[in-house]
Amino acid sequence: MKISAFLVIYNEEKHIKRSLDSLRDVIDEIVIVHDGKCTDRSLEIAKDFGAKIFIQEHRGMREFHQVFAINQCKYDWILQIDADEFLSPELKKNLRNLIENKDIDAYSFVWPLWNGKQYITKGFPQKKVLFRKNKMYYFSFPGKDPGTYGNLVQSDLVLEHQPLYNNYTFNRFRTKWMKWIDVHAKFFYREDFDNYNCNEDVLNRFQNSIDKQKKYANPVLAPLWMIQSIVVSMLRHGYWKSFSTWKVALLQGLYGYYLCIYIWKYRK
Repeated sequence: MKISAFLVIYNEEKHIKRSLDSLRDVIDEIVIVHDGKCTDRSLEIAKDFGAKIFIQEHRGMREFHQVFAINQCKYDWILQIDADEFLSPELKKNLRNLIENKDIDAYSFVWPLWNGKQYITKGFPQKKVLFRKNKMYYFSFPGKDPGTYGNLVQSDLVLEHQPLYNNYTFNRFRTKWMKWIDVHAKFFYREDFDNYNCNEDVLNRFQNSIDKQKKYANPVLAPLWMIQSIVVSMLRHGYWKSFSTWKVALLQGLYGYYLCIYIWKYRK
């Protein structure tokens, strides 16, 4: 069995070497998709690792390029990884053994939250990133993770995630998250959703979810969207376990609040 890793990036010279270093000797193919013209040394660094490099039109979100990236991967297993992520020593040591288990088709790993200086969680949340390609599916929509038609295992191995900044501040929400919300809301009115290996049931499920959210997107209901987002963050991602992650859950709630309003705005 062999593994392809793909990264969708945008000017990541400060992060990418650390990420690619962690893949050395355990990944058989690295695919880099750059979101628009590269204006730093990201691609030069990637070339040093023998990566297959593709430059696509600048779209502003990974979701626009993810199906393309998956299609460029030629091996049995696919690792989806971001430039500010890297394999922990334990994950790197065990990665090849994980893919040899014929009864497992996908893995999620512990993905601790980072505040720019240190981790604020331990043992949670989880992120799905390793997939058997022929059992994998993906629907190109913000917030939608790849899925599997087979068996998913939650591993206690760690996928490190250490951006150079704290993503969980109100200032970062204003300057970064609000841009995501705007793009996310516009996705609801697209008619050309891309997908990888989605069967009819999966496509219908995604479309029904999109239609339902559009139907109930209304400023009057925005507080309910906020509450729902907070509850999902607390229960599904385990943010109730730590006082430090309550703020993250609140930011997720604000995301839901403004997403509701923006979906309604673009419907008018």
